[in-house]
Amino acid sequence: MSVSVLPAYLEEKAVFVKERANGAYTPLVFMLAHTVVDVPFMLLQTMMSGTLVYFLVGLNPSGDRILFFFVDLFLSFMVAESIMLLVSALVPVAILGIAVGGMIFGAFMVVQGFFIKVENINWYWRWMHWIGMHTYSFSAFMHNEFSGRVFRAVPDASGGSIDARTGESVLEAYQFENVDKWSCMGVLVVMAFLYRLMAALVMHYKHTGKR
Repeated sequence: MSVSVLPAYLEEKAVFVKERANGAYTPLVFMLAHTVVDVPFMLLQTMMSGTLVYFLVGLNPSGDRILFFFVDLFLSFMVAESIMLLVSALVPVAILGIAVGGMIFGAFMVVQGFFIKVENINWYWRWMHWIGMHTYSFSAFMHNEFSGRVFRAVPDASGGSIDARTGESVLEAYQFENVDKWSCMGVLVVMAFLYRLMAALVMHYKHTGKR
């Protein structure tokens, strides 16, 4: 969803270039103001989309798990939109930025650990697993949902039953058993900061503007 903000970011960049040329503010001030304005909208987006998904799907009903889910979702939105801020600072037109953003998010999703285990990713792509935001967002979601849970046996189509399973067995299947979900939140906070800092640096050196 965050790719869709790119046209708006490009319009804001055009305004920034003109106002910076007139000495209105610096790239750092622009980025700080942009972040302050973004947060309420991302909180609203988190609450609306998260509430619909969480309770309709029937995820872990524990109160602390619900709270963590919304924290993870909010920080995921923050990082994703920070990436798009950097993309908007680098590209001149919307169609190119949408393509670049889609490629980045698509690549991060492929190596996050859901479609293919980390150990099965070719070594020359494995580095993307560790720098991709989805790795930390998704593994934290998984750990939040499955750790400490037991799923009871249920009848199968043949009249027998499927054995009860623990949430830990699910995490082990995806190699997420050693994940510290709060450390993942720390990584997402750092990523949001770094991407916005990089966007500010690009705007500082690339978009000087003309009076």
